[in-house]
Amino acid sequence: MNLLQNVRSWIVLPKQVEFSWSVDSTTWSPIVVRTHGVPVTRDAALKQPFVVSLPGGTRLRYVRVTGRNAGVRPAGHPRAGKPSRLFADKSVVRE
Repeated sequence: MNLLQNVRSWIVLPKQVEFSWSVDSTTWSPIVVRTHGVPVTRDAALKQPFVVSLPGGTRLRYVRVTGRNAGVRPAGHPRAGKPSRLFADKSVVRE
């Protein structure tokens, strides 16, 4: 999954992204958490990949992705103190 950070458009990467999967949408795998090292002060627009690789033979039908919003924008950001936006570029599931 790619997520976007573009501070000038008030878009900030999430603090973390959580992935889980299921065969029946009732019983879910343990959550896998992915984080990043991009500072919220990075001014240039960027796409940040968040990737999970599963062991061969893993069966699934449903994927749940939860992005934890970065919260309010810090001092120095455009519209500091206001909630940040979270934009996902795309999600890809490959066999």
